[in-house]
Formats: sequence, C-alpha cells, structure tokens
Amino acid sequence: MHTIELRFTTGRFHATPWGRNVNEGEPEWPPSPFRLARALVDAAYRKRHEIASNPARLEAVLEAVADPVRIVVPAARPSHVRVYQRQGDKDPTHRQKIFDAFMVMEPGEAAWIDFAGAHGPEALQDLDALLSVLDYFGRSESWVAARVVPGSIETPPTHAVYEVQEHGEGVELACLRPRRDALDILRRLRGRVSGKKKRGRRQIVWPDDWLGAIALSTGDLLELGLSDHPAIVWRHFALRREPMQRRGRAGIAFHGEFREARYALHAPVLPRVVNTVPVAEQVRRKLMGIHKYVMGGDERRVSLRFVGRDADGTPAKGHRHARYWPLDEDGDGFIDHLLVRVVEGFDGTELQALDRLTSLWQRHNRPDVRLVLEALHREPTACAARCFVSATPYVTRRHPKRHSGGYAGWIDDEICRELRLLGLPEPKRLEPIPETRAPHPVRWAEFVRSRKGERPLPGHGRILEFEEPVEGPFALGALSHFGLGLFIPWDPA
Repeated sequence: MHTIELRFTTGRFHATPWGRNVNEGEPEWPPSPFRLARALVDAAYRKRHEIASNPARLEAVLEAVADPVRIVVPAARPSHVRVYQRQGDKDPTHRQKIFDAFMVMEPGEAAWIDFAGAHGPEALQDLDALLSVLDYFGRSESWVAARVVPGSIETPPTHAVYEVQEHGEGVELACLRPRRDALDILRRLRGRVSGKKKRGRRQIVWPDDWLGAIALSTGDLLELGLSDHPAIVWRHFALRREPMQRRGRAGIAFHGEFREARYALHAPVLPRVVNTVPVAEQVRRKLMGIHKYVMGGDERRVSLRFVGRDADGTPAKGHRHARYWPLDEDGDGFIDHLLVRVVEGFDGTELQALDRLTSLWQRHNRPDVRLVLEALHREPTACAARCFVSATPYVTRRHPKRHSGGYAGWIDDEICRELRLLGLPEPKRLEPIPETRAPHPVRWAEFVRSRKGERPLPGHGRILEFEEPVEGPFALGALSHFGLGLFIPWDPA
C-alpha cells in the first residue's frame, strides 16, 4: 500500500464532480481518484516528456492509482462565487452567470488517498516525480503540493475518513478503471460508434489504448454518442468517521474567537444617517430570524446576544448583547458601513447568522440594501485619540435633576458617569454642538431618537477632549446598542 498526499496551500479546492454542470454549484468532495489520474497524464505530457514518451512507463504510474481504498480529508465547508462573463458577442451587456463552487479549509491542510497493491520502486518514483510538478489540482485556483507517502498515515482526529464499501452513508466517486477492463470496454464499443468524428477543427479518433481512453473529455463523449466514460468506474466511499470540531475558518466551533463583524452597504439609494436606529433595529430582527433558522426553528434557542433578553424576558445585563452601529464614514449623510460588536465573542452558530446577513429592506419602494461582510475581527476596531465628537445624538431616559450648570451641565455629568461605567476617564472639556461635524452636517433633531414608535428623546451632541489618548469609537446613552450616542475620533484641525 502507498499513499498520495495532497496539501492545499491556499485552503481551497475548486472542482465540479464528473457528469455535473458547473452552474449547479456543487463542488466535488472528497477529490475523485479519476481526477488525479487525468492530472498525472496532463503533468506527464506537459512537464515530464521522458515519462510521456514511454507509454508503458506512464501506464505503470497509472496502475499505481487505479485501486483506491481510503480517502482522508480535512474539515471543510462548501462555498462559491458568481461571475458574470462575456460570451464573445458584440453586445457588451450580454453576460452569463457562472458559478465557481469550491471547498474551503484551513490553508495548508492536507488530504490523503490510500491505494492498494504492490508496485515497483520505479513506478512509485515516476509517480512522485509527476506529483512534484503538479501545481494545481482541479481548477487552476486549487494550488497543491503533492507527494508520495510510503505506507499509510495516522489519521488526524480533525479529518474525515472515507473507505470503499458497498453500503453506508457516503459518496459516489469516479475512479480510474483498470487497464484490462477499460480495453475490454473499448473493444465492445468500437462497433457501435464510428471511428472518427469532427469537433470544430479537431478530429476525434476512437481510442485504442488506455491512455487515449483516459484523455476523452465530456465533449468527446457527446460527439461519440457515449453516456458513460470508458475509463471511469464508480465506487461508493462510505463515511467511516466524521471530523472532530475544531477552531478555525473551516471548522464549526469558533466560540469566542471573533468579537466584531464589519459590513459594507451597497445600494443605488443608501439609508440616511438619520435612520440609524431603524437600520440597527432591522439588522437585529433579521439576525434573530436567521439564527432561529440556523437553530432548527426553535425560538427558545435564539442567541441571547441578538435578542438582548434572557429566556424569561429579563433584559440582559453587563452589555453582553450585541451592539449594532450603522456608520457614515465618508460624512455624506448616508450609512455606508455597519459594525456588529459583542463583548465575549460570537460562537459558531452566530457566525453562520452573520455570514447569511446579506440584505436589508427599505421603505417607499427604495431598492434593497446589499450587505457585504468585509471582515471579522478578534478585537474591536479601535483608534487612540484625545478628541472625540458626536457622530449621532446622545440620548438618555434618566429624569433630569437640578444642576448648578443647568440642564446642559446635567447632560455633561451624565456623559461623564457613563464614561466611568465603560472604564474611560472623564474628559477635561465638553463642548456642546448643534449638529454633526461632517461635510454634510445633520442636526440632532432630524435623527430618529426612539424605538418602536416611542416618544422621541431629546438629542445632544458634544466634543470630548481628554488629557491622554483613549481608544474609540464608543457609544453612550439609552440607545447606544442601536448606534445613538456614538463618539468617533476627531481632529480639531
């Protein structure tokens, strides 16, 4: 027995199963042994002419990959991108949507394929030589480093194990049909198809050897009127062990690793910054609905971080629930980014919900807003500065008290009190401002300053100047979890 190692250097495997259309969006997993055989033939003819020039030598290499018995693959998840490609006609707007489906895993993870049978050292040396020049496996985005591993490897607990079995849950994979069986099929089919066919400018000749049969493409089979590939035998690989959950992008258990999700908003008409609270509320409701679906439709299992209340309806304490901060980073008066922050870190199911948050609905027949998850941060994005300015109005539900500085002085004291609760120092100067300090200023009275049709709360803005630099942005006040009371670093110059 010998083993072939395929190490995916970029953490992606782009391939479509044999017989499936690329636009079905179904990636191949585990990698099929027949794909490996065709890759070896291609590598021989392109880069190892001394092997390709001797058909018997190349066939000896293929015999070594004709009897797979076990496949070990890392934990991976399917993904895809959609590309709109031109079709070569004169109309530049005529584009066809193409799905590029692939599997995602940790960069550098490896898969192993065990093959049965005893083969000479020369064949294994040639096999290793061909694998060493194999730059990619599948489509060209799937970079690999491949080699022959003597014997069988010890299976890591984070990998899934598939073995050739007639029964059991698993997958059907295309494998290389042994040379003798493939030649028998070629002889039986020779009388049913004509010897030569034309495909475009290329003439298709009916193969009379094993290498010619392996080289037949899907288009060749259609031209020859064949429904099955003469060099493919389908084998059932039963799943014998599932991968253990692990930390990482391709695993499931991400618990506590990421504390902030950042989105970019795209739409012909973006929501105005005055609608910060309605946008934040819609994000919260949508994440709750998505997470409910992720948890099998059980409303009781929806994340406390998204709901903000315990199972008995008690509001969460200690700011454990998420903060939803719509941002106007270019100061044009429209929301263009969104931050979702938590204190303790998202778990795997919450990250799935964040990944599926892709759009927001708008009123008055405005087009939907598309959300693109730009980044996940282990630590919240922060910038140290001595001066901060209100980006959204500060509001409070506390009853005003008498103060020597009047109502404005009481608001200043409330801001200082909330800064202390966040562990921040008191500012040395607080300056009231009537509107945002942006290229397109917005007055505080224009903002939505309440939730669910409640009476609007008075809005206030301040410039805060500290003795020493502090990290921000930060949000204070009654609706700080929905983007109000947001203070951002500001340069007075």
